This record gives sequence, C-alpha cells and structure tokens, in this order.
Amino acid sequence: AQRIKENTLFNAHRPYRILDSLVVEQGQTLTLAAGTRLYFHPQAELIVHGTLQILGSLQEPVVLRGDRMGYMFNNQPYDRIPGQWGGVRLTATSYNNYINYADIHSGNYGVRVDSGDVTQNKLILENSVIHNTSGHGLDIRMANVYAGNCQLTNAGGDCVHVRGGDVTLVHSTLARFYVFTGGSGVALDFANFDGPVRLPIQSLQLANCIITGYQGDELMGNQNKEYPEDAFNYAFFNCLLNTPKTEEPDPRLVDCLWDIDDK
Repeated sequence: AQRIKENTLFNAHRPYRILDSLVVEQGQTLTLAAGTRLYFHPQAELIVHGTLQILGSLQEPVVLRGDRMGYMFNNQPYDRIPGQWGGVRLTATSYNNYINYADIHSGNYGVRVDSGDVTQNKLILENSVIHNTSGHGLDIRMANVYAGNCQLTNAGGDCVHVRGGDVTLVHSTLARFYVFTGGSGVALDFANFDGPVRLPIQSLQLANCIITGYQGDELMGNQNKEYPEDAFNYAFFNCLLNTPKTEEPDPRLVDCLWDIDDK
C-alpha cells in the first residue's frame, strides 16, 4: 500500500491510479483539490487513519472510481458496474473529515465510517454522490456524521446503513433502484445494535429528505429488544418516505409524506 506519512495535496493536473490501497497515516491529512481524479484498481481502498479533505466544486467535482476503462459489452462500461474497487474507509482514529462535491461510485462500498468518539465530528459530507455500490453506500457505525445535499443511491446493500451514533441528513436523496442481481438492502436501515453488540443511537435525524426505491418498504428501523433502555432516538422532518403509513400519529414523524403505490 502507498502510505501518506505527511500532509499531502493531490491536484487536478493529472489523474492518479491507485494499484494497491492508499493509506493516510494517523495525524496526517490528505487533501484532494477540485477536479482531482482517483482511479482505483480492483479491491484497492482509500483507508484514512488521519484526516481526509475532499475540496471539490460544482464545476470540478472530485471523482473516485475504478480504473477499468473498457466495456463489459456494448453500451455498458465497467465504470457503471458496481464492485470495481474497494471504497473509502474512515477508521477509528480518523476525525474531522470533510467531503464536498465528490463523486464516489461503483465500489464494493462507498464510505465506511468506523466507530469512534460520538462527541467528536467524524465526517461532514456535502453536495456529493455515493452511487452504484455492491455493498452499503454510506455505512456508519457509532460515529458523528452530518450529510447535506447528497445523493446516496443504488446500493446492493443499504444506501445508508446506521448502527448507533449521532447522525444527521438534510436535503438528501436516499434511493435504492439497484438493477444488478444479488442486492438485498433498503434505502435506509438503522438499528441500535449489531448482533450482541449494543450501539445506542444518540440521535438520528433526517430533514427534507427523500427515501425511496423499488420495494414497498425502503425504511427499516430496529430497536434492541434485549436492552430496551438503550438510546434509540430518531426523527424525520418534512421527508418523503417509501414505507407503510403509520395508523397512529407518531411524534417522530413530523410533516412527512408517504410514497405509496396504491395500485
């Protein structure tokens, strides 16, 4: 693996091809300037023990994708096939990551956020696309994450997968229209446990978001039955939800609409 052992800037002058994983050491920062393009070989990942700053712009987004340039068959480039590379992993020691105007697509997963101190900012994700992954798109485990104005779509796993932590999503679209075989997820899946591991959800809030997909129910929330006192705090504000409508008023669903096919 190529290791980033000092603060480093990648710019847009030329694309970068990552044959093995790119690892940002603890205490160091990798900055990707607007227009930077990273092409990852199969299974190669961007592993961040330190800090990642992706500073794209509307005109010049930062692109993270696979390195295979040809076509699987006519009109089907490999770039549109999931599982072409690993993904971006923010490990337990990584904090204060900022991703703005990034296009992260066609990996095994999109961005995986490992457990950390929930009181510390782990990731701010803005104006970005995580698309077409064979596993989870945005995978959060016991971390403090904010995502705004993002497209989190077409995952073979869950578009957004939350296990504990403090998570806020605003003005974002979570849409699961995965066209490849083997997918088994939903647009949003959240729980305050993972098997025997207790992972309290201190706060999960979605505001002005669209949660939709092919299935009749694209929203799954599960509370730990063995430890009902564990935090399981969530709320949806002004969202469009593709999930069965609740019969009774729910104070955790504020001014929401239901995306239901009544045919």
